[in-house]
Amino acid sequence: MTECVAFIERALERAGVKDEPPIPYQRDVLRDLSDPLDEEALAEMLAYWTYDLPKLLKRGRGYHTEVPAKPQIDIVLEITNKGNFKAEWFPRDVDHWGQSGDVEGCDFVVWRRAESRGMGYHTRPSNELFFIHGVEHCLYSLKDRDPGPRAALDHVLLTACAKVVDMLKARLSYHFDVKMIKDLFVEWAEDDEGRFSNPDGFMSPSIVTSWQIEDPEVRRKRIEISELDEMAERLGFSEAEFIEARDYETHRVRPTGPAPAPHTFVDRLVREMKKRGLKATRSSVQRAIYLVERYRNVAPIR
Repeated sequence: MTECVAFIERALERAGVKDEPPIPYQRDVLRDLSDPLDEEALAEMLAYWTYDLPKLLKRGRGYHTEVPAKPQIDIVLEITNKGNFKAEWFPRDVDHWGQSGDVEGCDFVVWRRAESRGMGYHTRPSNELFFIHGVEHCLYSLKDRDPGPRAALDHVLLTACAKVVDMLKARLSYHFDVKMIKDLFVEWAEDDEGRFSNPDGFMSPSIVTSWQIEDPEVRRKRIEISELDEMAERLGFSEAEFIEARDYETHRVRPTGPAPAPHTFVDRLVREMKKRGLKATRSSVQRAIYLVERYRNVAPIR
């Protein structure tokens, strides 16, 4: 994140803009990126007297009986209806939308989400970990086929926002068992046309091709179903060919000798598929078994 901000400052200096970007929303994003994490909210998360310490000690960490487990928390990323980018935290199993949550069953004996921390209406919620203004405006550069000169800075700002999320995860992982209810997924492509070239070599940013906030489980399911539908191209054999070979090897009757050991099934299936002229490897067959058993009405191999 700091590398992105430093690149922006260097680029503005080369462009003769000494103080801040000329476009208002870019100024807002850059200002918030200079110190993005809310240290007050992070400090309040470490109030150990709000933890259910007997439960954490009982659960433990496995490798040492005297070390309590990390409290389980959820993180939700969001683009607000005004186009701002924020993160909030909640104890696991607590309602994410209420002002306060039922803490029974979670790792906190007391927890409350305050909509504002002070008397003023402009103060932020008590569980908000960062709030960056104007990020949605940067996303327009990903949709616009001819975004103009502002695009280079937008791509760097979006990359910096992704780095803030990485920094937050790393910071929290020391003390908490973190689950991302909504996470940020970013894809980049190299700038082959040299539009973002940097003659000083300070940094060569990549083009952001995708910047999306999604439920990680929903995203994983979508990607894995797509992989299953495209199995022939990705793994070297079709789903129908795999199912046929799998069923044959599962129900194969051997004339003599003891039944083969179950742990050899994958290797036997690989050999059977190779006999059929299929490009099967141990890793590709294991992946196919996982996909078919998870998303098709197929009994798992025992």
